[in-house]
Amino acid sequence: MNCQEALDLLYDIIDQEVSEIDEAQVRSHLEKCRHCSEIFRLESSIQNFLDAKTANVGSSDNLESLRSKIVSDLDGIDRTEMDCSSKSKLGGTTLFMVSAAALIILVGASFFTSDLVRHYNVYGPLEQAHFAAQLHQPSNSVMEQTLAAVKSSFGFSPGTVVNSFSLIDARMEKILGVDMAHFVYADNGKRVSVFVALSDEFDVPSGLKDHKVVRGNLEYYDHHCRGCRLVYHQSGSAIIITATEDKETELLSFIPGSTII
Repeated sequence: MNCQEALDLLYDIIDQEVSEIDEAQVRSHLEKCRHCSEIFRLESSIQNFLDAKTANVGSSDNLESLRSKIVSDLDGIDRTEMDCSSKSKLGGTTLFMVSAAALIILVGASFFTSDLVRHYNVYGPLEQAHFAAQLHQPSNSVMEQTLAAVKSSFGFSPGTVVNSFSLIDARMEKILGVDMAHFVYADNGKRVSVFVALSDEFDVPSGLKDHKVVRGNLEYYDHHCRGCRLVYHQSGSAIIITATEDKETELLSFIPGSTII
């Protein structure tokens, strides 16, 4: 069993919705793979935290009240964005988990481990930017400016159609302290974000570098979270990150553009 297969089943194990055979194979993989075992430990810790906090919540109204309290305590996350995101296809459970995890980092990171802090510091801003894109009002002029800037400054040419997805929005954003282009593709309610950054300003997270997946002539670095999946690869001088919360969208075959020679 490889990393991708193990991570696909990871959350079914956490939710106790997997067969004994699959669980045995995944746990055997976790014993050999530090990267996957770290993800399993962190996500299990979050789930255990939520289980403990919600064990005595009697009604759905009380659960929503607790979720709202967690959201209101998040520093630097706009409440309106989170409320709107809770109405998207993500559902309240996933948003509640992401909010709780962020709160843990902000007000009680030592409750878990330093790995948890690193995990959400490295991947969290990209996930948040992906979710927040649903609130953007697309602008054709901004999209055209972004496409031109990426071609001239990043040496990368994004496609307007990728597989069955069409480009619907694009803008420049500062994420993780780096100027990135953020493209949004959509197909029947499914969304994929594509972030483009210069390789001399941004690199693939060190924790992923020993776990590459080779497809054709490209090397991918695949990160699974319960709320979102991120796949990194390099194209010329640009680092490309694709992101989606939709489990049916295969990011390893989502090639959003090409290097300009």
